[in-house]
Amino acid sequence: MSIVLIGLAAAATSGGFKLPHLPLPRLPHTVTIPDLSLSDTRIKKKRVAGWNLIVYKDSFTGVTTCRLSKGRMAYESGKVAFQFRSSTDTSRATYRVANGPVMTAVAPLDTFMTTNLARLENPSQGRVLVPAQELAGSTQIAIRPRYARKASTFRLKGLDTALAQAKARGCPQ
Repeated sequence: MSIVLIGLAAAATSGGFKLPHLPLPRLPHTVTIPDLSLSDTRIKKKRVAGWNLIVYKDSFTGVTTCRLSKGRMAYESGKVAFQFRSSTDTSRATYRVANGPVMTAVAPLDTFMTTNLARLENPSQGRVLVPAQELAGSTQIAIRPRYARKASTFRLKGLDTALAQAKARGCPQ
């Protein structure tokens, strides 16, 4: 068989053997790209009192999910998450809401369970979770991510209004 292939290659290079010409397929001038989404999800974005509210409504399942965020803050199922550098270990973070008492932020066990196992040395990934009910009516929160580090202040202006608007749009609390 190798002799036949060598013979065909020699004939092709000498010009005695020609491969059949196959034309390239012609493409239409306009190509319609189909919608590849798997569900009928409507997305509405709105700015409420300085916060970004994104509402996702899935018409197939009837489920509404929302994202409420502002800078390094985001509302997540009853808690407000404050983001520091991902390399910062915030497992022993403390916070103070509007000149109130100093509280210890303890991340729930499910937060640690859902993190990447390769990051066990810092499972918090720089996030501090504070229950939203503790922030009601407050204008700022000071968070010290770890001992011997200066506290960072986050301005909460508009959070109550944004949460009320999210609730009015059917977002789960």
